[in-house]
Amino acid sequence: MKVPIKEVRSSGGGSRSPVWRSIQASTTGYAHSTINALEGPAFGVALLAGVGTGNWTSVEEACGATIEIDAVTPPVPADKKVYDQLYKTYQSLYRKLKSEFANLAAMNL
Repeated sequence: MKVPIKEVRSSGGGSRSPVWRSIQASTTGYAHSTINALEGPAFGVALLAGVGTGNWTSVEEACGATIEIDAVTPPVPADKKVYDQLYKTYQSLYRKLKSEFANLAAMNL
């Protein structure tokens, strides 16, 4: 879609793991910021409700008033190189096995 990525933010259970944050950052090549909200989707809904009830005038205002960045995990260039190579292998295997996936799905196990 050619939308420029300015920042990647993580919240929820997986974002608590330094290893998982590093994997995500290195896989994507973008630093990942963790925020102060532990449950991102529920927190987002609460912010929308706050905007809807007039506590804030906009989603941007609500986010600015409540969300803080706790930590930033940068990508590890050496790891990104490995993940990029592994992704090429995954793509090759997927193309070769695509018909087998359809066969498995048809089994209705």
